[in-house]
Amino acid sequence: MLKIAKFATLILLVVFTSCAKENVDPRMDNTMASSRTAKALKLEILTTEGVTIFKNADKAVFNSVSDGTFTVVIDPSTASAITYTATQVNVTHETGHLRIITNLGFAPVTYTDKYMTTITSNTTSTVKVAINPGSIVTYAGSLVVEENDSL
Repeated sequence: MLKIAKFATLILLVVFTSCAKENVDPRMDNTMASSRTAKALKLEILTTEGVTIFKNADKAVFNSVSDGTFTVVIDPSTASAITYTATQVNVTHETGHLRIITNLGFAPVTYTDKYMTTITSNTTSTVKVAINPGSIVTYAGSLVVEENDSL
C-alpha cells in the first residue's frame, strides 16, 4: 500500500511540474475586453402608449402581433430580457455592422453590414422593415437584429 501511495505521489509530481504556463497575447488589453461586452445596438422604441424609449442591446427580436403593433424583445435569453409592444423601432449600429434576419423559420433572409433599420407595423401578420444602406424594404412576420462585428 505504501508503494502505491509513493507511486501516485510521484506521478502527480511529474504531471504538475511538466505543465507549462499559457502564453498570454500582450496585445490583449482592457479596451479590447470591454468592447466585447458593450451593447452595440442603439434602439429607439415608440411604444403603443406613445412613449419613446432608448435602449442599448446586443440583440433584439421582433414579432408581429396585430394591426398597428408588434413586440420587441431586448436581449432575449438573458436575465435582463425585456419586452415592449411598439408601433415603430429604429435600430442603428455606429460602425455599420448590423445583421438583420427576416422570416425566421420560413425561408430566412439575412442582410449584413447595415447601419440602420426601421421596423414599423404593417398588418396582423407582418412588419415593414426598411434597411439602409441600400434602401431595402421588405416585410416579415418575425425578425432578429444583432451585431455581426467580430474582434
